[in-house]
Amino acid sequence: MSPFALSLNVNFLEATSETWKLHLDNRNCTSVDLVTAYLKRIEKDNIHGAAIRAIIEQMIERISSPWPKSWMKSAREGKSAVRCMDNIAIRGKLKTTAGSKALHASVVARDSTVVAKLRKAGLIIIGKANLSEWCNYRASGVLPNAWSGTGGLGLSPSNPGLDPSGSSSGSASAIAAGFIPLAIGSETDGSLICPSIRAGIWALKPTVGLISRAGIIPVSLNQDSPGPMAKNVKDIALLLNALVGPDEADPASIGASSGRRSDYTAFLTPNFEGLRIGVMNPEWFMSDENIPYDAKHIIESTLSAMKRMEDAGAVVKNPVNLPTLDEMLAFNPSDVQHLDFKEGLKSYLANFESSDIHTLEDVMQWNYEHPQKDFESQITFEEVLE
Repeated sequence: MSPFALSLNVNFLEATSETWKLHLDNRNCTSVDLVTAYLKRIEKDNIHGAAIRAIIEQMIERISSPWPKSWMKSAREGKSAVRCMDNIAIRGKLKTTAGSKALHASVVARDSTVVAKLRKAGLIIIGKANLSEWCNYRASGVLPNAWSGTGGLGLSPSNPGLDPSGSSSGSASAIAAGFIPLAIGSETDGSLICPSIRAGIWALKPTVGLISRAGIIPVSLNQDSPGPMAKNVKDIALLLNALVGPDEADPASIGASSGRRSDYTAFLTPNFEGLRIGVMNPEWFMSDENIPYDAKHIIESTLSAMKRMEDAGAVVKNPVNLPTLDEMLAFNPSDVQHLDFKEGLKSYLANFESSDIHTLEDVMQWNYEHPQKDFESQITFEEVLE
């Protein structure tokens, strides 16, 4: 543990935004102290040491590097530090690449709405997190989770042999490793929740449109949503407070206005009275065939948790009547998602301030011309263009 952490009796593996708020309010440290301490942890174990490769890019590369004046002002006045997944546009020094080297020379015209709201809330954005390249849409099921051309292969901070899942893998691993107390990831289906489960942290996929997607590299605008990631539920609620709101640049955010709440911390209560919870039969999606560990134990734990919620006042419907997996797959949802990706990416790439990449075909051609050993597949891209 660093001398700074020891002096404050702070365990970075457990520290939340509230931990730092307390120390900042009591003037035990400055925001610059906080950021410097996290950067030192990253310097020690991101590329070197444990080499978990959760971080793609820093606002400053080394502790000894000069800090940009505009960012120094943010660091002096900030309330806590946060990191964004690399598909979320940040104007300025940091690139926005979705983990793809094809976009390294591209320049975004403006901050994403999410980043603008984080800045307005006083949060210090210290860099970009690694991810499964193109949100795992370059070669789904072929390229490994947590790998990107930009960031390399990310590892689980608790078990290097465990698949960190994806695609918001770097954001989840960075929090679990004590590199950052807060992060923003995104999800089409599973990309926030799955890596957070593997990392042992909290995350929430909001209803589509609750948080604006403007300035975020899309997979499917029918399904995509950015979401908060943190060490505890209170930080999730606080991040939601900062991020939700309508945005003319994202029509879905206008339609979601009726579902928003003014203060999500009001729901931080152990009282489950009146809460309605639908439970899918765990055996429907958990079996020894598709889970490489003790499915029976997971099913029992899931049902036990449901029972505790019911005892606390929740109304539990178990099981809910949903179409089976085979019935849903019969509609070929990937066909719709492929079309969403093709059209959404075309629109996003058209809004760069400067770029040599304008279409999915350009991305694929760049990859053909710059092959990366063992990580060359573009099978999902190829399916999109069929």
